[in-house]
Formats: sequence, structure tokens, C-alpha cells
Amino acid sequence: MVIGYKFAAVLKGVSIHIKDGLHYKLTAGASLQDDFVSIVKTLDGLQFRFQYSGVECVLVDPQNPLSSLLIFEANDNFLKQFEANFSEQMLEIGRIELCCNMQVHIHEVLKNKYQGRKLKIFLESKFLQLLLCIEDKRESGVANCGNCKFLSRPDERRKLEYALDILNTSFASYITIPTLAKQVGMNECYLKKGFKELYGKTIFMHLQDIRMQQAKLLLQQAKSVTEVATEVGYANISSFSSAFKKNVGVMPTEYA
Repeated sequence: MVIGYKFAAVLKGVSIHIKDGLHYKLTAGASLQDDFVSIVKTLDGLQFRFQYSGVECVLVDPQNPLSSLLIFEANDNFLKQFEANFSEQMLEIGRIELCCNMQVHIHEVLKNKYQGRKLKIFLESKFLQLLLCIEDKRESGVANCGNCKFLSRPDERRKLEYALDILNTSFASYITIPTLAKQVGMNECYLKKGFKELYGKTIFMHLQDIRMQQAKLLLQQAKSVTEVATEVGYANISSFSSAFKKNVGVMPTEYA
């Protein structure tokens, strides 16, 4: 299942009034597989919804595959301080993938230990930094991220290849993004983004594919569903059956 974040000041479901025209709230997101920001219109401004799959998501047996959804609400008066039509410009963006810089800022929000006015100052500063990243996207047409060129370095690509090897050989083990990042010596954000760019799918998706491929082989050997679930890393048979049905199209009992 998903390991929860250890929040000191920012708790899920708690709305924080940062200053006039700016609010923040942390809730549950929808999927471990996507990292993006969507910008939607509200009655008096905009809502910036940052969905982030986090750095403590368990890659094995995700019984509750939810990510964190960080919501900043800014009214028109707050946004007009940057430019009269700033809200309209932001709204045109709609939805974009989180670049590495955005993920780093969000990670810092989730892990911060500030309280009181320090927390409000911190959250406002992070929102402004996230706005700057979004502005870069709007002006350049790409997720402008100065550190995203790390894939051009052979040593960084080797780390991603090592991560792939670990997943391929240890798919039945208890694996988290932080432990995998430490094993290969790579920043967690870069690991997730680089893996997806290099292999065309998220770490979670790749791990699920490996486990389901192995599960099909074991079922063809007339092993029980319980045995197969255990051998591919699932502690919960129901979770295994649901994942198998979603990946293969039939229940494991029907496949066997």
C-alpha cells in the first residue's frame, strides 16, 4: 500500500489561508502514474492543482494507489499584481506535465516543518516559484527545466539502466521510490522523470508489467492464485486479482 507522508505542519485535508487572495490545501490525488498541474477557473480567480505521485509511494502492492494533490487558489486581485491579464494567460495553459524543478518545489512543500507565519511565508514563496516554472512553460512551449538535460550524461543513463535492472530482478520485493533512488544514486524526481523518458513508461507501470508477465507464466504452470500472488510480490490476493484483471483483461482464475 502507499506509505503516507509524515507531515509536520501541512496536513491532508487542512485548508490554509496564506494571505488575502491566496489559499492552500492538500488532498488525495487520483493516480500514481501521472505528475501534472492543471489550471481551472473559479468564481473569483484560478485554482492550480498540482498532482504529484510523491517520493514515498510503495511500488509493490499499491492497495491504495493515490497521489498527493496540492491545491493553490489565487483570486484575480492577487494574480493581477503580476499583469492585468495574467489569469487569462495562465488559464490558456490548461494542463502540463510537472518538470523536475516543479517536483522539487512540491517535494519541499510536502516535507516542510514550518508552522504559523513561517509556514505561510514558505507556502507563498513556493507558489511563486511554481508560477515561475509555469511561466517558463507558457513562454517556451516546453517544460523549461534547467536540470532536465541530465539524460544526456552517460553516467546518469547508467543509473537509470541500473534502476531498470533492479526492478527486473527484484520485482517481488518491497520497493519504494526513495530506496530505489538511493540504490542507484539519483535524485528521486530525476529518477521518475528520467525513467519515463528513457523507457516510455513510469516505474510503477513497468513494475506492474513485469509482475503480470511473471504471473501469467506461473498460472500456466498450474500454480494456485495464492501462490502466484505471493511469488510476484502481493501480500493481498484481492489486490493481485484486481491488478491482473486490469492488466490482462481477465481474472487470474479465468486465465488459469
